[in-house]
Order: sequence, then structure tokens, then C-alpha cells
Amino acid sequence: MIVLRAGHGTGDSGAVGPTGLQEHDIAADVVQRIGHLLRAHQVAVQEFTNNRRSEAMTWLRNHTADLYVEIHCNAATGKAKGTETWWYTGWGKHVAGCVQQNVVEYLRTPGGWYLPAYPDADRGIKEAVAGSRAGNCIRGAACGGLLLEMLFIDNRREEGLLRLPTVRQEIAQAVADGIIRAADTSGGTK
Repeated sequence: MIVLRAGHGTGDSGAVGPTGLQEHDIAADVVQRIGHLLRAHQVAVQEFTNNRRSEAMTWLRNHTADLYVEIHCNAATGKAKGTETWWYTGWGKHVAGCVQQNVVEYLRTPGGWYLPAYPDADRGIKEAVAGSRAGNCIRGAACGGLLLEMLFIDNRREEGLLRLPTVRQEIAQAVADGIIRAADTSGGTK
């Protein structure tokens, strides 16, 4: 069972881009796309697209899950760019590596969002330590967890990319494929 949650929601739009694009709207769309792709591979999925994190954590305490995934857009100074994935627990780190690699490969693919000369697309995988923003998001899950910061919504170029359904579909495909690849290379979900 994979649990997917869109960052923010329930009256909290999250970060807002320069032209008004809202983080939660993008995250919810991508979560629904990931869920659809995983179900097509016969993976059991529970989605939380407009719920408080506490509701997802309550659900996790009462059910068995293999992985908890939160989808967000990053925001900083308006100039930062790229994608990063935060992880919690051992299998979360393995899945985060697979997801990050997939998203970055698409970022660097000719015809993808950027030309191959986009060397700083990969902001890497990072451990979600207690007290950090990412840690506060995913450390409540007893199973492995990851938080994907897709792109920087406050960067005009990346906000424009996040606005495109084709880009959101590619991100969703990269995440779903990363989860499936992680399960295949580790002998199944953990």
C-alpha cells in the first residue's frame, strides 16, 4: 500500500508563484496522476488530496502501508531551481533515490523541461531529520516516507513548467516509475 498526500490543502494553498499558481493545486493534481499510474500497475494506493496531514497520519496509524509520499512545490528566493527529494527510514531512502533519479533524468532529457545543459537540476536526496520542515511532514509515518519538492513554484520559469499538464504528467510518471523500480530492486515493497 502506497499512501500519497498532496502538500497543504484544507484552506492552505502552500507557496504561491509569481503569477498566482498555488502549490496545493499542483500537488493535488500530481498526486491524482501518480495514484492512477500506480493503480494501472496493480499497486494499492490511498490518496489524500485535500486533507490535513494529521488525517493522513491517523489513517497510517490504523492501517498498514509500505510507503508514505508527500508531493510539494519548493519555494525560496525566486531564483532557486531544480528538484529534491527528502526521505525517512531505510526503504524511504531507496525509493527517494529512484524517484529523484527519474525526475532529474527527465529534466536533462532533450525535449524535456530543460536542455541537457541544466546541471543544477539535481538538488539531491536528503534525510528528513526531526525538526526540519520535511521531517515534520513525513516522520510521523511508521513506514518509509519521502517528500518530493517538484520544482520551485516561486521561480518564474519553473512556475510556468508546473502550469503545464504535460510536465505534471511526466513528474507523476517519474514518481510512479521510481516507486515501482524501488520495489523491483528491493524484492518488493518493505
